[in-house]
Amino acid sequence: MEDRGSLVGALVVEETDEILAITLGGGVIRTRVNEVRETGRDTMGVQLINLGKRDAVVGIARNAEAGREAEEVDGADDADGETAEVHAESVVEGTVEGTEPSTGEHEE
Repeated sequence: MEDRGSLVGALVVEETDEILAITLGGGVIRTRVNEVRETGRDTMGVQLINLGKRDAVVGIARNAEAGREAEEVDGADDADGETAEVHAESVVEGTVEGTEPSTGEHEE
């Protein structure tokens, strides 16, 4: 374990899911599960992201909506003209130091 670092997390995923890895430096990568090569128990695993000397993976997450979104997009061009409905699961509000929150209006 010392050669490879600490375990950040473990996920149970489906073939159609995506996984996200978040780094200490604020980087995020998104990878489809079906693109990750399977390995045996005696291997060192699969490298998903290259890290700098002072960077580290601080979190991982599963995006189960990835497969469903693709199905909805494929079905959006039906002959009846209906469109796929998109739902946001959460809204993040706040400010970054030195900025003011947006009112949602376009300023020129």
